Amino acid sequence: MKDISPTRGASQVSQTFSKKQWAIALAIMILAFLLGAMLVVIPRNFSAHAAGASITLVPKKANYKKQSGIVVKGSFNSNSSFPNFSAPLVDPVNNLVFFGTIGYQDSGIPSPFYALNAQDGKLLLEHDHSLE
Repeated sequence: MKDISPTRGASQVSQTFSKKQWAIALAIMILAFLLGAMLVVIPRNFSAHAAGASITLVPKKANYKKQSGIVVKGSFNSNSSFPNFSAPLVDPVNNLVFFGTIGYQDSGIPSPFYALNAQDGKLLLEHDHSLE
């Protein structure tokens, strides 16, 4: 058996290991490096997801299973060629504020449409195009 001491040079240590042992050591180091890199690089899903909001109207003195759905329908034709306003539309003549998908030209994503009283903010009309 060969003596391996800290005072021996690198050339003497390399003579102690065979080429096969060097190849195995190098392969293990490369494998460890690749596995470590994969653990860092592989994407993981850390995002948090919230449940969608839902509103249920249930009168206080009624059985839940006997409830009927509440649907408010209506429509308003803005007589505009532009189907989706990005800001609320104010109608000073009728004292109304409209927002949502306007008119009968619902070519975009289905969205609700609302009409509010401009003075007190009371909801006067709610129309959901996706229910049509």
